[in-house]
Amino acid sequence: MRFLKAAFILIFVTLLVACSGTEERVIAGTTASESKAAFAFEDIIYTIERGKILVKNVGEEIGEIESITDKITVNGEAVIFDSSIKLEAGTKIYKIRETDRSNPVVAVKIDDTYYGAIFTSNLN
Repeated sequence: MRFLKAAFILIFVTLLVACSGTEERVIAGTTASESKAAFAFEDIIYTIERGKILVKNVGEEIGEIESITDKITVNGEAVIFDSSIKLEAGTKIYKIRETDRSNPVVAVKIDDTYYGAIFTSNLN
């Protein structure tokens, strides 16, 4: 009886996890289900991920986010997917001191914390 009850609970939990839908957002033709936000800079769309960047790895300021919108169409625009991030117009964009990456990576500074932003796609 105990084994049957444990098996039923295990099957129920497995089905519950398997059937729970995960929302994926489409950003310029690619999915970024783990991203908090996205922005366009120098004709590239970057997604801000959950990872933080150490201050020592942050280089010079190279730009800023100009506006928050529902859809990215031009450089300087950003869209927010996760309301826990306080991305605003005027948020600064920085180079990252890394040379071993095949795709462009930058950082943004939000509330004295640097977050990594990775290449998602080209803007056009």
